[in-house]
Amino acid sequence: MGYAKAFLLACFYLITGSLVHSLWRGNFTKEGGEMLSKPWGRTTVLDAYIGLALFSSWILYREKSLLKAFLWIFGVLALGHPVSTLYALIALYESEPDWRRFWLGSRG
Repeated sequence: MGYAKAFLLACFYLITGSLVHSLWRGNFTKEGGEMLSKPWGRTTVLDAYIGLALFSSWILYREKSLLKAFLWIFGVLALGHPVSTLYALIALYESEPDWRRFWLGSRG
């Protein structure tokens, strides 16, 4: 689990840093409009949201509390993969050293 923690921490810092940089240096309205006007831009956004929906399904499955699951899902859908990476990292720490508990949560 040590490698998984290091990998998730690296992913968390990388995506959070990239997001902060883009918010600081970019123009979301202008650049987002340009991106969505192109086929690959629309495909990339669709791909991201399908990934977020799949990840949110995993959260909904593994959490015992519906309220807690919906709060995490709201965070994932609102802020993206920095939140999903944080969720996975917390789940990893809470389930150590049981991979089954990591994947299944309260159902494991």
